Amino acid sequence: MDNSNAIQKMCEIYEKMLSENFTGQLSYEDGWIIWKMPNDIIIKSTINIPPGEGYICAYYFDGKKENALTHWHPEVDEIYEDLMKINCGEIFWISTRRKSRANRLPVMFEKYEWDELSEDIKNMYIIL
Repeated sequence: MDNSNAIQKMCEIYEKMLSENFTGQLSYEDGWIIWKMPNDIIIKSTINIPPGEGYICAYYFDGKKENALTHWHPEVDEIYEDLMKINCGEIFWISTRRKSRANRLPVMFEKYEWDELSEDIKNMYIIL
């Protein structure tokens, strides 16, 4: 995949996200989709050239700066699917119940993992 094809593919994904009414603010810049979610999570996604693989990075905005949380490299045809899982709540972030935002970086969870936790453990966290 060359750069122009990657940009076209990301533009198609962006348009599809707009049509699905993803929660939060979506923007598109030079082959990057930037998704600012209401829970202070920011998702940035593109296609790396080379090697022609997807790139999704999650950040947490702590009120001052964006803190990188995690990133992964889905296949190009899996980028939209992963973003849809976030939008539908199959992938989400949890944080400790501390009142201060300092040192409270969220952790990404998949719903099936969360569902397997005991209520005592779940009560230690909040879902963002």
